[in-house]
Amino acid sequence: MRQPLILIATALLFQFCSKANKKNEEQKKEVVTEKTFEVKEFLITPKSIGFARLGETMADFKQAYKNCDLTTVPVWNYCVDGGGNGILVSRGKEKLLFVWTMQGNDSIHSITGLNKHFQTKEGLGPTTSVGQLIKHYPSLTLVNDMLCEGLEFFREPKTRIYFEFVSNDSTRIGRYTNEINISVPFDTIRRVDRIVISK
Repeated sequence: MRQPLILIATALLFQFCSKANKKNEEQKKEVVTEKTFEVKEFLITPKSIGFARLGETMADFKQAYKNCDLTTVPVWNYCVDGGGNGILVSRGKEKLLFVWTMQGNDSIHSITGLNKHFQTKEGLGPTTSVGQLIKHYPSLTLVNDMLCEGLEFFREPKTRIYFEFVSNDSTRIGRYTNEINISVPFDTIRRVDRIVISK
């Protein structure tokens, strides 16, 4: 009599454990799906930042960010030469992106990532320190932008992604003269302010 009861209890226990394992596997699959969405939303590539893509129409861009605040801002606010306006994307008080088109054209020419969550697949983005950049690019040199006062940048040679620093005389990372606008970094603590990709 004890043996059949032990067999029945073992069978029930086995069935319960199988269902629990199956449920755990389903929950793990759901978590992976959520993480994939988050990564895509904040991924920086040479052709896109988040859901904004170089060359896409403004209508498609606005549709992708329809749940965010879209504000018209002069391009000069982001050190773009020339007149015209771009669109600043915000979520509440948090700035996400700035995009602009060439005048007379409806496709996105340049995207600026402003949010700390945006990252390349190597984990680099706004708030990355100069020291972290140097670990990835040991021969890193900065350019002092002659057009936009206070702007220093590093351009990644393969991807052409720009890592920009908004500086002033007391926070400048490099040392420049009137004749020389390239420098090695002297401040490795400063952090990237924004990421820019362009056509």
